Amino acid sequence: MPSELLDLSYDPLLEEGARNAVRTCLGVQPDERVVLVADRGSLEIASALAAQLSRAAGEFQAVILEDIVTRPVRHLPMEMEKALEWADVSLFTASAQPGELAMRPSGTLTRRARN
Repeated sequence: MPSELLDLSYDPLLEEGARNAVRTCLGVQPDERVVLVADRGSLEIASALAAQLSRAAGEFQAVILEDIVTRPVRHLPMEMEKALEWADVSLFTASAQPGELAMRPSGTLTRRARN
């Protein structure tokens, strides 16, 4: 999935915000594993984030919500739960749909405490 996002074009105006999210806000390091969760409506943003992750992270996975579950999503899908458990850092970019708030990670950018 990361390669699909890396092949998409995105507005160059998104690059600075994506770099800021990945490098400044989250401080992603080369030895960290990152999961990027997005929906089809946010693919341009996800593509900009993926470009930054490909430069900063050791490994990253991408999960596109519509590829694993029918929306609106009421509960955290197993595939997403496994990806979040695998990751040291996660990013979430998706449009809001009624009833999905309980499923969403607590925050759009998260990281595990570094040991």
